[in-house]
Amino acid sequence: NIKFIIPIASKHVTFRFPNETKESVSIVGIKSKDKQFLNIHLASGRDLVPTDQKQCLISEHLIEQLRKNGVYLKVGSEINVDNEFFEIVGVTKTQQESFQAYFLGNPNKQIVIPIIEDSNFLNNLKIDRLMVEFNSHSNIETKVSILKKQLKDYIPGLNVSVQNLNDIYSTSQGITNSFNLFLLMIGVISLLVGGIGIMNIMYIAVVERKKEIGLRSALGALPKNILFLFLSESLIICLIGSFIGIILSLPFTMIFCQLVHQKFYLFLEPIFVGLIIPICVGLFFGVFPAWKASKISPIRALNET
Repeated sequence: NIKFIIPIASKHVTFRFPNETKESVSIVGIKSKDKQFLNIHLASGRDLVPTDQKQCLISEHLIEQLRKNGVYLKVGSEINVDNEFFEIVGVTKTQQESFQAYFLGNPNKQIVIPIIEDSNFLNNLKIDRLMVEFNSHSNIETKVSILKKQLKDYIPGLNVSVQNLNDIYSTSQGITNSFNLFLLMIGVISLLVGGIGIMNIMYIAVVERKKEIGLRSALGALPKNILFLFLSESLIICLIGSFIGIILSLPFTMIFCQLVHQKFYLFLEPIFVGLIIPICVGLFFGVFPAWKASKISPIRALNET
C-alpha cells in the first residue's frame, strides 16, 4: 500500500556574518534520486547526481540574503556549512512556501546536500524523518499505525511521531475560514458605519437644500425626479469611494505580496464585487433621505427660506 518512502536528514544552522547579523538556514540531506520530491526547480547550474558527495544546491533567495551581508556566492563557489565545505553546483528558484515548509522549513532558506548510506558529512546530521505516500487515501490512520509498529519493531525504543499532511491542511483551512469570517465581520461593520454616514450626509443635504427642492418642484419637477436626484448623488458618493479603494488596494497588495514572497494575481471578480456592494449600500442607505426630499412641500420649503 506504500507508493514511496523517502529518507530525509535535516538540520538547522545559523550563519554569522562580519556585521554581526545572523541568518538561520535549513540543511536538508536527501538522496539525489529523490530530489524531485522536494519540488524545487533550478535557476542555474545543474542537479545533484548519484556521484555527488561534497556538492550542494542553494536557493537564489538565500544567495541574495548572503550577498546583502557581504558574502558573494555563485555556481562553482564553496560554502562552509557547519565546518564542512561544499561546492555549489546549482541555484534553485525562489518559490512560494507550501505545506512542505511544515516538515523541512522555509524552502527559500535551504541548502540541499546529498546523503550517502553509512556516511554523514555534518555533525548530528542523521536521517530523522521519512516522507511516506500511500497508494490510496483510505484507512490512513490504520496504515500509519501499522507503519509505526513496524518501525518500532525494527528499531526498539524508537520514538515515532507522525505529521499527516491532511491534518495540517484541515487545520490550516480551519484557521483560514476563521480569519475569513473575522474579515467578513469587519467588512459588514465597515459597510454599516459607512452606510449610516452616507445616510446622514444625504439627510443634511436634504435639509440644507430645501429651497432648491422647492424651486425644482415649483418649476414642475415630480417627486420621483427629486427621489432620483438624491439617490443618484448617494450612488455617486459611494462609487467614488469604491474607485478610490480599488485604485489604492492594487499597489498596496502588490507591495505586500513582495514582502511575503508571494505572487500577485489580479482577479476581476473582487473588483466587480467592490463596485456592486457600494451601489447596494448607496441605494439602501440613500433611499430614506431621497424619499424625505421627494415629500417636501414646495410651498413650505420656499416659505421656510
